[in-house]
Amino acid sequence: MKSRAVGAGLVLLLLPVLLRAAYVRGFRPQPRYTPDWQSLDSRPLPEWFDKAKFGVFVHWGVFSVPAWGSEWFWWHWKGEGLPQYEQFMSDNYPPGFSYADFGPQFTARFFNPDSWADLFQAAGAKYVVLTTKHHEGFTNWPSPVSWNWNSKDVGPHRDLVGELGKAVQKRNMRYGLYHSLLEWFHPLYLLDKKNGFKTQHFVHAKTMPELYDLVYRYEPDLIWSDGEWECPDTYWNSTEFLSWLYNDSPVKDKVVVNDRWGQNCSCHHGGYYNCQDKFKPESLPDHKWEMCSSIDKFSWGYRRNMVLSDVATECEIISELVQTVSLGGNYLLNIGPTKDGLIVPIFQERLLAVGKWLSINGEAIYSSKPWRKQLEKNTTSVWYTSRETTVYAIFLQWPENGVLSLVSPITTSTTQVSTSSADTFPKQVKIVEVGARDGLQNEKNIVPTPTKIKLIDMLSEAGLPVIEATSFVSPKWVPQMADNAEVLKGIQKFPGINYPVLTPNIKGFQAAVAAGAKEVSIFGAASEQFTKKNTNCSIDESLQRSDEILRAARAAGIPVRGYVSCVLGCPYEGKISPAKVAEITKKMYSMGCYEISLGDTIGVGTPGIMRDMLSAVMYEVPVAALAVHCHDTYGQALANTLMALQMGVSVVDASVAGLGGCPYAQGASGNLATEDLVYMLSGLGIHTGVNLQKLLEAGAFICQALNRKTCSKVAQAACKL
Repeated sequence: MKSRAVGAGLVLLLLPVLLRAAYVRGFRPQPRYTPDWQSLDSRPLPEWFDKAKFGVFVHWGVFSVPAWGSEWFWWHWKGEGLPQYEQFMSDNYPPGFSYADFGPQFTARFFNPDSWADLFQAAGAKYVVLTTKHHEGFTNWPSPVSWNWNSKDVGPHRDLVGELGKAVQKRNMRYGLYHSLLEWFHPLYLLDKKNGFKTQHFVHAKTMPELYDLVYRYEPDLIWSDGEWECPDTYWNSTEFLSWLYNDSPVKDKVVVNDRWGQNCSCHHGGYYNCQDKFKPESLPDHKWEMCSSIDKFSWGYRRNMVLSDVATECEIISELVQTVSLGGNYLLNIGPTKDGLIVPIFQERLLAVGKWLSINGEAIYSSKPWRKQLEKNTTSVWYTSRETTVYAIFLQWPENGVLSLVSPITTSTTQVSTSSADTFPKQVKIVEVGARDGLQNEKNIVPTPTKIKLIDMLSEAGLPVIEATSFVSPKWVPQMADNAEVLKGIQKFPGINYPVLTPNIKGFQAAVAAGAKEVSIFGAASEQFTKKNTNCSIDESLQRSDEILRAARAAGIPVRGYVSCVLGCPYEGKISPAKVAEITKKMYSMGCYEISLGDTIGVGTPGIMRDMLSAVMYEVPVAALAVHCHDTYGQALANTLMALQMGVSVVDASVAGLGGCPYAQGASGNLATEDLVYMLSGLGIHTGVNLQKLLEAGAFICQALNRKTCSKVAQAACKL
């Protein structure tokens, strides 16, 4: 589960290769299958499954109500009598409270199937598998043989399976149904167990009627069977059901099944193989397989006691995905919604991070085949996939010497080599305009309040999505920001534009909220000495102050953005360790900052230093939560930003006319000019929504007001035209 990876790159090698034999053949009519494994195992797997590669697994049921320990809550409590579960019930529920009493609390009140399906589609999933019934026996559809223990009779009073199925299939994703053969405490199952499974009362009355009902009612693309381990397939009548499924069912031509149909079947019989949870073969298997894994490393269902360290990182997930596909498998990534039908933000974020990576590198994943060499360990680990005459080399960690050496591909004079770097840029970049705050705060002469207000209004007219308006700091330390409340109240609030303000302490936060702030920013630094000089406290003390703001912001429903200064160098400490930056960023993210801007405060960074720093940070924090803030002291701001974009960052801070600077770096020439950033992004075909002409007018206005020349190269060039 803890595969190590830091970032991901993609190299495409167009080589004249012979494709190895594929697992999946195009489906063609077959003779009827008889109810025995020799016949059933001969059925070709419908080719959609091998092409899909990536799916989302959803564990949801009454176990989502206690949401403690794992989805096996009932068994651990009553089946095993584990003391910690008994204590949990004693501490939180009245005497005599039964597991059935959880049923009405499984409300699915906020379940929106279209929102779920949109999320899964954005994650890049090609199929979705929902639990129709887990081992507790509660069914998420109106099962005709589960009276008063199904989602129509109890709790949601909705057909959860049907609603999600319609939303998923409407988006052209395949729909799979997880179904547990056994039920821990069903009287008929317990009777059959007592009889040594020589009787089949439970199978005839419960298991088989439900499987047939699911197929007829929802016509699934996949049946994900589970709960088979106590009994042989002959008890479950598995081969009889599968022969009907393959021969006569309404899904006979498209349906895919796994291998959990009896205690003797896993990794031996069925459609594709799961073998065991989180199965990871060490070499290329000779049969199609699937790895199921969970974002919560310790549970498939939602847990209220989950902590951040229990959550798989973005890089761990992508590493598992790449390794699985390279070895010919599919990757099924699990999330557990809450009892109310919500998918918690950390799960959403991980799914969207996978989707972002697949939007760039999906060509090497979807419809790919294993290559003759799956893994090469040289300067770094490289995983290979292939499609027709194209071979893809995917490396999950930047080589330390910056040179990728590929030994396995045999090149000829006609071999073409290309990288994905031209395609790794995001399609859209959010620009955070900081000129009105960061750009003006160090001006020696006080800028009139009306001038600040007009500048912000002009920036709004230019279409910038985020404009940092001011800073609620002590006027004793930053007199330029003494009019913060007047500025915030005086600007026009354009629809769809955010106007955050900087709040260094709780007093500033309270003043900002009183002035009408809807979003705030906090700041820290990766340098101990810089923190002491700038805030007169240690890094730990600074984070404690920030935590106080974050707690107050949560209570007020106000989002918080974080800044980390000196990520590429410090005027006092010199070089800054990428690990230190990652540590501080992770703490801010864990505290609740929705986005963290990484600042090259004194502008000494280079693209190589930026790459190394981001690689370390992205191992701890999802790239979707990161932004960069580059100063241009050494003329490297655009180059450093370009490197960040290539690594997946899609939020960039900039300042109109290049306003700003650092009082701790002599000759510092200010922030990256917004005009230059917009011009570059436009040339790359990256959407910003910013009108460059109106942006230039805003820059000209503030430069005239300050009686200085613009630092924007684009503005300087435009003036000469």
